[in-house]
Amino acid sequence: MRRLMVLLAACAPLVASAQQGPGRISDDDLRAWLGTLELEARLDVDLNGDGRLDLVYIAADRNERVLGILDGDEYGAAFGARLLGEAALVPSLTSASSLAIEEGELVVSQVAGEDAVTATTWHYRHDPATGGMRLVALNGERYGALVDSTSTRVQWDLETGEYLVERGESVTLDTGGNVFVYGPPQRSVRPSAPVSMEQAPDPVALLDIEAMGGMVTIHARGIPRPVP
Repeated sequence: MRRLMVLLAACAPLVASAQQGPGRISDDDLRAWLGTLELEARLDVDLNGDGRLDLVYIAADRNERVLGILDGDEYGAAFGARLLGEAALVPSLTSASSLAIEEGELVVSQVAGEDAVTATTWHYRHDPATGGMRLVALNGERYGALVDSTSTRVQWDLETGEYLVERGESVTLDTGGNVFVYGPPQRSVRPSAPVSMEQAPDPVALLDIEAMGGMVTIHARGIPRPVP
């Protein structure tokens, strides 16, 4: 549980961005547009290079957690704004998320779960060909909170196809603490067609398949399926 709390602290919600500029949607307008969903994080940044601030948000209620991007316009209005992308996140009541920009990519991180914890980082980039957002990298880790639990880590670069899997077991130290000890990483190449934000794989399903030693592929809707 201590490791979970550390990860949750690292992904502390980014509730508001202080950045100002053309097209910035106000907090009040966004909350009205979200309706019953509660705003957990927002980031104002020009993702498509049109000189106006787009709005990245994470919002949730008890049943769902949504990542969305609104295309900023000169009026800074949420109502009527075009969606650049939208995706479902893990709807766990024990969850923390963060938004950041790294080397021109939108980085979305989430830690969710209690008995079985899933930590996921998605990297997105604007795709001029479609006008939406494209998944360029996915990193995930799933582990149990119990002493004898196991862990599975996946790193997937969708642009190069480089795919890495690590599986670990919990080991008790002489000091009484526990750490995961990982075996040799398994490297392969998994080419992928362009994957939009809406088609991003379910990290829980992906990691569950890899925990069982299975290979995966991505069908048209981005859902992981075992390779026969």
